[in-house]
Amino acid sequence: MDSRFVIDAASNAAEINATISSKLARTVEQLLSTANRQFRDYCARHPRKNVVCICVILNSTLREWSPDVIVHSIHAKMKSGDEPRFSDIDAVLYISEKHVRFSSDGRPAHGIVIYEARAALDHPWKMQFVDRIVDEWSHLRTGAPVLKSEDRNFDVVEDVPPIMPRSDTWRLEYRRNPYLQLLPIEQLRVMFHRTIAVNSLAFAKGNWPKVDHDRIAQGTRDFTHLIEEASRRGLDIRLLDKKLMTPAEVTQVHAGLPEELIAIISKRGPSN
Repeated sequence: MDSRFVIDAASNAAEINATISSKLARTVEQLLSTANRQFRDYCARHPRKNVVCICVILNSTLREWSPDVIVHSIHAKMKSGDEPRFSDIDAVLYISEKHVRFSSDGRPAHGIVIYEARAALDHPWKMQFVDRIVDEWSHLRTGAPVLKSEDRNFDVVEDVPPIMPRSDTWRLEYRRNPYLQLLPIEQLRVMFHRTIAVNSLAFAKGNWPKVDHDRIAQGTRDFTHLIEEASRRGLDIRLLDKKLMTPAEVTQVHAGLPEELIAIISKRGPSN
């Protein structure tokens, strides 16, 4: 589940986001400070005329470290007013293998942030090494040269194991295609209770024909997608209470079901 949807729905969303941003900024500060110290110590031990010090931050796990967030944080930390900080760093590369979008030819494009410090700007030849690293990494990971773009919108890369339980497959399927995201809460509520009602054909005891395994699997899959959408929005489960539905919506839920089953779920529904 993407934490943004839960956080944005919280009453103290601004406070939570500020806390997350503060922790992220401290982490970036620590990484840059450590790299700066290591470069300074190395150059003191091995003095050379032409040295390029590049801090590379590689992210392969954290979805919250999106390229647009890191752009802001690195820029904020590398400067204090008009004065540069961490003067022993020539450039900073942030490479995210957790964020991707696809180019027009179908090639995956991961996010890269490049920050040129004052030393690199004063000595442009240093950026040749930065460009070489970026290009080599792009060929290694995508098989083609790097694509330059100002577009900062990326999707999160899902880590897919070789073998997944079917329920996890359904959740991943919905995260890749959240087709319910534009539905109003009223329609989502009807679908929620309709799915429960139809699934009851398989699990509740009664004198109606039993459904086959494929229909059971489809019903469970649909319910999993509904729960994923509720999680994406950070919905309070009480907003799906059956008591909030109009008589017309209740009729939609019960349409085509055996009267015996309607009587059962009306008395023992999730909201009763």
